[in-house]
Amino acid sequence: MKQLLIAAAFALGPLSALAPGAAVADQVALSPGCNNEVLSWPAGTPIATVAAAIQPAGALESIWRFDNAAGGWLAYTPAPGAPNSYTATVGSLDTVFLCVAQAATLDRPD
Repeated sequence: MKQLLIAAAFALGPLSALAPGAAVADQVALSPGCNNEVLSWPAGTPIATVAAAIQPAGALESIWRFDNAAGGWLAYTPAPGAPNSYTATVGSLDTVFLCVAQAATLDRPD
């Protein structure tokens, strides 16, 4: 399953990454591969919203978050029909690995 999550990048549909009128507080440059970043969305934000904040569309391969209580990794991939275990942010400062196939940017909100 891990190979499936990492192997292919899929284009994202037109999603709104930020609430209408929300300001971009920080634009983070992402290098090809996996980047350790902190998310600033509120708890309960759908991970698809975070994924839509990564440009260019299609650069995202996967998002990984370690769940210390469960002792394992939660994963999200934009691949249609993929079994995603990381579906919403847990806290306002989730630390994750954003894995991208090419140079990209992450627009984090205030």
